[in-house]
Amino acid sequence: MKAAFVFSLFVVAVTLYSCAPTQSAANGQVRAVYKDDDRELSSKPEPTDKAAFEQWLYEHNQQLQAAAVLKGVEKVTLVLTVDDQGNLLKPMVWRGIGAPFDNEAQRLLKEIPLKWKPGTVRGKDVNVVTYYTISFLKKGE
Repeated sequence: MKAAFVFSLFVVAVTLYSCAPTQSAANGQVRAVYKDDDRELSSKPEPTDKAAFEQWLYEHNQQLQAAAVLKGVEKVTLVLTVDDQGNLLKPMVWRGIGAPFDNEAQRLLKEIPLKWKPGTVRGKDVNVVTYYTISFLKKGE
């Protein structure tokens, strides 16, 4: 019971931290951060070129060989912020499968040079907290 309560507090803290207003480095303005299921969003963030994005992840994934030992679960889900410029910020493991894979998923999203299309509200690009899942299976498996 105590562990469930502590976990609930952790989830609330992560959600509040992820959804807190951020300060733009360009002009010191505070900008709202939307969740990807917010009704105000007219478009959700997504990779600009999904095929190139997934190909980069596959080519740079250092844990694919180790994935052969996994039984059943082979995906790591991360929560991250896509800023109004399309940059990926603060990737955190939401649902992991073990430290080596969780760390690799975070590393991939921190290092990827490709941008995303930002979410929009009333025609303006905005910061959005969203989820992304990385698979650790080799193609064809």
